[in-house]
Amino acid sequence: MAESQNKAGENTLDKYPCLSEPVSNDEVGMTDEKALKILREIFDGNHFTQYVGIIIDEVSYGKAKLRLPISAEIHANLTGHVHGGALYTLANTAAGVAAMSTGRFIVTQSMTVNFSRNIVPGDTATCVCQVTHAGRRVVNLTADIYDGEGRLMVNAVATMFVTGYSSLIPAKW
Repeated sequence: MAESQNKAGENTLDKYPCLSEPVSNDEVGMTDEKALKILREIFDGNHFTQYVGIIIDEVSYGKAKLRLPISAEIHANLTGHVHGGALYTLANTAAGVAAMSTGRFIVTQSMTVNFSRNIVPGDTATCVCQVTHAGRRVVNLTADIYDGEGRLMVNAVATMFVTGYSSLIPAKW
């Protein structure tokens, strides 16, 4: 897994080493609030998601809710519509956060994205993602993206490959 560097130059993953086996919740005492704090800190080291403007709002075991305020300057394509890649990025990031909430370090193995409608700049896209299977090798997830009026815009199905286990988030909590 590629290591990310924060603004000070230190590797974000140095603080969160990748283990070959999961830690137990007895050692960690995980809560939704604690997981949210840890995952926000990890993703603060991801310059791409920071540039795009993705915000992690909620995390619980196997679930994540993220949002993306849509900007014409960053997210629009040549026709002024929101670029599908911006919505794909939101779904992919939400899948990563939800998968990591199960104590696994992951990389995207595959993702199928179905677009139903678009969103206009000035609106906010909200992605709700849920783990459907968390195994030793892969994590399967579904992600739905809604516009500001709660209309479904995107449905995605993702498979994440497990590269190791978190030292701070247990595999079950």
